[in-house]
Amino acid sequence: MGISRGAIALCAATAVVGFGAGAAIVLWEGEDTAGRDQAAVAAATAAVTPVAAEVTNAISDLDAQVQAALRQLEEVQEQAAQTAAAQQAEVAARNATADLLTVTPQRAEPASTAPAEPTDIAAMSQIFEAAQARQQNNQRCYDDLTSLAQQTRIYFPSGGLSADENGLSLARLMAKLSNQCPGFEIQIEGHSDASGNPVTNQRLSQERAEAVMNRLAASGLDMSAFTAVGFGDKKPSGLDGPQGAAFYDRRVEFSIIDNTRQASLSTNLSAGSGLRAGPRSACVRDLEQLAASARVFYASRAVTVALDEMRMAQQIAQRAATCDGAYLRLVGHFSDAVGDRETPREARMRALVLRSSLLASGVPEEKILVGAPSHSIAVPGQPGLPRSRVDFQIISD
Repeated sequence: MGISRGAIALCAATAVVGFGAGAAIVLWEGEDTAGRDQAAVAAATAAVTPVAAEVTNAISDLDAQVQAALRQLEEVQEQAAQTAAAQQAEVAARNATADLLTVTPQRAEPASTAPAEPTDIAAMSQIFEAAQARQQNNQRCYDDLTSLAQQTRIYFPSGGLSADENGLSLARLMAKLSNQCPGFEIQIEGHSDASGNPVTNQRLSQERAEAVMNRLAASGLDMSAFTAVGFGDKKPSGLDGPQGAAFYDRRVEFSIIDNTRQASLSTNLSAGSGLRAGPRSACVRDLEQLAASARVFYASRAVTVALDEMRMAQQIAQRAATCDGAYLRLVGHFSDAVGDRETPREARMRALVLRSSLLASGVPEEKILVGAPSHSIAVPGQPGLPRSRVDFQIISD
């Protein structure tokens, strides 16, 4: 049984379209193709070839259009991605926190809504750094001056004013250093032993302090930061040695104090005058008796005490405020016991903190002075009492 030409043409066309341009035409020969007409096959092939060519061209055109559309879509997507990235970068830039110390503003913002200009912050930073540098320099000055004060003692013969040269060399160094440390005053503290008349001892201790000041000034040193004060025999050294205790009591020591608190009691150094013992009013005498027994004790390394422990200090300060010619001097002390780990710094801080508390209670500023010895001192006659304390002294002009 033969296959018609139409069937052959349809199979060929289907094979070409199904397998694409250039696909080989495969004619399956079944059991009924033995008598196939060769002419019919050739005619069918000739008829199918133009159709296959047209189909192939159409597919090529379609493929080119699809590729062009894909490229256009990729371009649109890339442009959209770039636009989105630019928008995100702009938003991030608006929300980012600028480094106010390095970024210069492009335009001024209204003062009511904008933060401080970076240039203002930079200036504030410089001021802060300068303040820190001054604080560090002040601390260095205090530490250096205090260290020298701790090492410096000048001894005197009984009843004499001839200063020991060994201590004067360190005192000269202290004077040179003070010229580089504004804001600090060095107090020259004269002392005597307990023998003799207390009034004479007070005068002798003052003259010893002034003799040291004059010796230092004779070396060409600027003595504007120094003040000479005599304490008589009220503050024994607590030392003993080959020379006997009295020898170590006849001395001059140095304390580093707050210069601004001494302004009302500054003396005329050029005239060689200082605070001297003289007639005292009744209120001064009463204050001296009250201050002699008043002390504030502190825990190890502490610089503050409870308010109820300051009542005596407040009472003395308020009475000094109403006593003409009387001034309250707070003398901070420290313990040199190994376990306490205290230095003259704690002593001075105790006096300064206490002074601030008394000023807050309404005592006039010029009525309270501050000082601290350069070495640890026990309570006279009561060595068992703590050395971490503040004592009170009344100074009258």
